[in-house]
Amino acid sequence: MEQDISYTEALKALKELVSNIESDDVSLDELEINLKCATTLLETCKLRLKTVEDNTAKIIAELQNTE
Repeated sequence: MEQDISYTEALKALKELVSNIESDDVSLDELEINLKCATTLLETCKLRLKTVEDNTAKIIAELQNTE
């Protein structure tokens, strides 16, 4: 997976992978590939959320300093 994928795209792909993983007809090889991709997507989402959280905290701190 690309690191520059948007949060929305990563979340959509993650939801699709979860559906595939939960299906009864997924092969063991597909399961392994899907789990690896899901892990990468999950890390991408977590990183993006952390970045947004940090940026939001920084903006709030800056706004509080200007008052």
